[in-house]
Amino acid sequence: MQRYERTRVLIEGDSRLARDIATQIERNYQIEVLDEPHDELVMIKVRESALNSLFYLGETLVSSCRVRLDDTIGHGVVMGTNHALAYDLALVDVVFSTEKEKDFAALWEERMRDEEKRVSLRRAEAARRIEKSRVDFSTMKVEV
Repeated sequence: MQRYERTRVLIEGDSRLARDIATQIERNYQIEVLDEPHDELVMIKVRESALNSLFYLGETLVSSCRVRLDDTIGHGVVMGTNHALAYDLALVDVVFSTEKEKDFAALWEERMRDEEKRVSLRRAEAARRIEKSRVDFSTMKVEV
């Protein structure tokens, strides 16, 4: 599972999964915390569709944390003020990013895939509910 997919599943899925993985990492590895979980403001970059140019929409509050395992650095960032999840994401990122820890990642692969399926089903259901109420403004007919 790629980093983007893994992070999306851990953020959008059941938060206990990230905590369970982080707990096992804490038991088995000597992790150095570089930056304790903290709040920061980051700029939101958006692509404007007409001219295809980038601009900054504004700022958003995120929780961020950085950790190190040997010479690998892991980073956890999540929107809002969720320091625990930012820390858990950083732990998962650092261990899953190291080449020698592929066996550890493989232990969690099936559970992460199951959670990915649940997240996809929730997204599809939300899209279905939204699509149900879509209106065609050119004719003002409701599509059902």
